[in-house]
Amino acid sequence: MIQLKLFGRAELRNRDGNLDHSFIAGPKRLALLVYLTLNRPFGFQRRDKILPLLWPDSGQKKARNALSNMLFHIRKSLGKNAIHTRGTEEISINYDVITCDALEFRNAIDDKSWEKAVKYYKGKLLDGFFVNDAANDMEHWLDREREYFQREYLRAVEHLARQADQNELFDKSAYWWEKWNSEDPFDTSKAEKWVVALAKSGKKTRALRAAENHAYLLAKEMGEDAKKIIKRLRSGIELGYESYIKNPTEMHPESQNVKAIAVLPFEEIGTSPSVSNFANGLHHDLLSRLAVIAGLKVISRTSVLRYKDGQSTIKQISEDLNADYIVEGAIQESGGLMRLHVQVIDAKSEGHHTAISYNTGFSGDKIFDVQTELASKISHRLKEELTPTEVKQLKNTPTHNLEAYLLYTEGRTHLNHRTEKSLALSIRNFLNSIKNDNQYAQAWAGLAEALTLAAWYNYNVPETNVSAMEAAVKALSLNPELGEAHASMGILLTRLLNGPEAKRELETAVRLQPSFAEAFSWLGWLLAIIGELDRAIGVSERSVKLDPYSTYTRAYLSVIYLAAGKYDEALEEIHAARTIEPEYGVSYYVEGLILYHLKQYEKSEIALRESMKLLNPQGALAKEDVECVLALVFQKQGRTAEMRRLHEQFKKKKEYVFSGLLYASMNQTDKAFDEFLKLVKWKAFPAVTIRYFYPDMLREIRNDKRYREIIKDVKRSWNLQDQEE
Repeated sequence: MIQLKLFGRAELRNRDGNLDHSFIAGPKRLALLVYLTLNRPFGFQRRDKILPLLWPDSGQKKARNALSNMLFHIRKSLGKNAIHTRGTEEISINYDVITCDALEFRNAIDDKSWEKAVKYYKGKLLDGFFVNDAANDMEHWLDREREYFQREYLRAVEHLARQADQNELFDKSAYWWEKWNSEDPFDTSKAEKWVVALAKSGKKTRALRAAENHAYLLAKEMGEDAKKIIKRLRSGIELGYESYIKNPTEMHPESQNVKAIAVLPFEEIGTSPSVSNFANGLHHDLLSRLAVIAGLKVISRTSVLRYKDGQSTIKQISEDLNADYIVEGAIQESGGLMRLHVQVIDAKSEGHHTAISYNTGFSGDKIFDVQTELASKISHRLKEELTPTEVKQLKNTPTHNLEAYLLYTEGRTHLNHRTEKSLALSIRNFLNSIKNDNQYAQAWAGLAEALTLAAWYNYNVPETNVSAMEAAVKALSLNPELGEAHASMGILLTRLLNGPEAKRELETAVRLQPSFAEAFSWLGWLLAIIGELDRAIGVSERSVKLDPYSTYTRAYLSVIYLAAGKYDEALEEIHAARTIEPEYGVSYYVEGLILYHLKQYEKSEIALRESMKLLNPQGALAKEDVECVLALVFQKQGRTAEMRRLHEQFKKKKEYVFSGLLYASMNQTDKAFDEFLKLVKWKAFPAVTIRYFYPDMLREIRNDKRYREIIKDVKRSWNLQDQEE
């Protein structure tokens, strides 16, 4: 493909990716190519409209000869098929061989892919470009195009900034408002939003400096009263900084002040099973207790377990996990006592920050006393001031029964694997834990989640006398401040398609436990489903930072990147997920879906066929999901018979979404709508698909007024009928 870049300084790259300097050096030739590319309506342009724009002082014959000569040189430089003609009077560029950043920008704006649009915009359209002997109308046309693109760019930036403000992600908000200010430095209302966001993210000094620069610029260029402007901006800065002081970490979860800490599995000295169980339990609960401290970013257990063999250096671990501090320790049983030695290491200097030792007995009360004291000492040594709520949560004793506790931690370990066998084992562990202590809220929460996931994946697991909802309600009644209980309820409500309530529960979970990677991952997925894609990206990225070696957090983030049109990032994440767990069939399906969007159809088919070998045919992601993408691949490859065979199967099985997508791929829009509008319930993946995937194939669908009815159906399915899009 030939790449034409028009934002900022113009660039033209040939099919080999090399810059074509000679073409760009001819202003009139570039002006013609730009006009053919951008003038609306797109497509064929009449010669008699072009001639007076570029050759206003030439006669008709001379101007026509000049245009023909220029078209000859364009074809010579870019290829014979770069320019199409229709009759003798109409010419057009060939959009199949020439791509343009300005057109990609327009498509992203039309799709409301705001971040993608901003990525394309590198500066004003053809900044500084001028054609000496062209007509004034040509210059006016260029100015209108510049104004249009700048206006749409600012609209995208404002949308992203307001979304960040709404989600109280003030670092991101300040970043976007600063971009606005760079493009339009004279708008005081937007400058105020920028400096207030800076203040709310703790950057008061920078906010004051930005306010002064803005005021002095307006005084110099427009004669405004600098003191009056500074007074106005300072007032907002003081209020913003006051809110930051009151609660910086909740309002600004990615603050530079947050310390990342990785607690490694404890070394077990000796071969006693009791030591091993005790070490696993202590490690799990210490992570849970530290995770409630807002000033710490606690790396999830899934990601730290890979370092259990002790072969990696502190430097390697800190770089892998992006951790500021490493906690390591050893446990030994001696004469009926547990001996525990723990070190907190500053990862940057690899110096011991503090050392803590205990000698205590084996019992439920003792282990929780140790965990509470250990978590408090670690936070104190890292100079983290605890809120009263955090102190209360650290001191909580979830059970006095050691057997119940050890069964619970073993159940959590099995739950993390999410295979049919591991979920069956986790359910058995949680039930046995509850038999030992039926007031153990965490065990009830674990049971609720395990039962929900088993039903979601259609796994054959042991029957129980309690439902997932009953277990979740029981957990919340025993401990309304338990993050795991709210997360389990949120996951269950997501499966039940109750968007608002699921969102409320998952948001409560991450508020109570700010390092709860799994809750962040589920929340990100839910936000994408219900239409809050911009926020979903940030939330899902946070889940991966907290648990970088979890297959599921990586896979969810990959799908959300795909929804946002970030195909390269999506592919990178799904490759990471596949590396972590090579037998995870969903990873191959998502990879195949991404490769389809990247137009790499042969590779897409290979990945999809691999996923068919690994997926549960009746699971949440079933055989038909894979076959639908395969059918779309076949359609692109001209394998019409294979595509039609699968399409007939979908129609017989009343798979309305898949059938509708295939009709859309064949440009049979009315039939596609007929299928889509038959669907009674839009479940998770279909809802995400119809909202975001296949932007080229579904562009006509999404531009049709009937699409609004589909989105209404999606909202009704997720109990969002009274919610804003």
